[in-house]
Amino acid sequence: NITYPDGSVYFGSVNEDGLPHGQHGTYIWEDGRRYVGTWYGGKKHGVGRFYDTDGNETYGFWFEDDLLHEFKKQKNDNGIPVNNNRITALLIGNNDYPDKPLRNCVNDARAIGDKLRSIGIDVVVKDNLSMSGIIDELNKLSQKDSIYNHVFFFFSGHGVTNQGRHYLQMIPSGEEKTLLSVEDIDELLCRTNFQNIILVSDACCSIAGCEGDDSPYNTVGRTLMAFSSTLGQMSWDGIPEGHSPYAYGLLEYIDQPMEIVQMFREAHKFASIYAYKTSDRVQLPTLQVSALFPMDFHLLSQ
Repeated sequence: NITYPDGSVYFGSVNEDGLPHGQHGTYIWEDGRRYVGTWYGGKKHGVGRFYDTDGNETYGFWFEDDLLHEFKKQKNDNGIPVNNNRITALLIGNNDYPDKPLRNCVNDARAIGDKLRSIGIDVVVKDNLSMSGIIDELNKLSQKDSIYNHVFFFFSGHGVTNQGRHYLQMIPSGEEKTLLSVEDIDELLCRTNFQNIILVSDACCSIAGCEGDDSPYNTVGRTLMAFSSTLGQMSWDGIPEGHSPYAYGLLEYIDQPMEIVQMFREAHKFASIYAYKTSDRVQLPTLQVSALFPMDFHLLSQ
């Protein structure tokens, strides 16, 4: 414990210079202001809570004493509190394929992003990414593991399955490769500090080639994987200027206060019925849940 000449008090760990340093430090100013959180070299630096003289709380991420990002608590239309510091999301929609352009993938990613944002989730939406583009965005996403507890990834575009791995197709750019597997994304995010990982693919699962094992991939982390179709099936892009059946299903249920596994099951049922009624297509979305993923997880948390 340190008492300063101006009457301020600090409780917590310090560095070799005697300055507040480390997690869970509390600094109380003489006038009653208070900060509880992470310190670095005597400055607020990391996740913390600041209380003004009236007791009003500012909860956020601090960088060298400056508030970089505030976590605001809000309520949805059902009056359920939303804790938006818990989940960060990256959504990608790819339409502009030179050979086989798609119609609704950008619409889908933007609409689902808006829906997630409306319930307090941190959202980044990107359109028509090349391989270098998605790698850059995934690296940025990984660096948010010090701010957010959980991560949500969504891709809408072309896809293919080969040797037990589901590949997402990026927009061609020069001599870059165009295929990145969901499993590679899972393995990348499993090396971060995110507690739970949600990976969603609205892309075809048709099988390319006949070599290797096309059994489902099993994650080693706390991951939920949702696919818009089952192994060997196509996924429908939907009517022009609309959404895919899978996106319509997610938009119908993704902001509802239910356990995420149940939410996906309802969205998948909706997508299957919509695809059949509007196009006579059979589309059967699938869900793979790691044994470590908490079955009671909610996107909308109390």
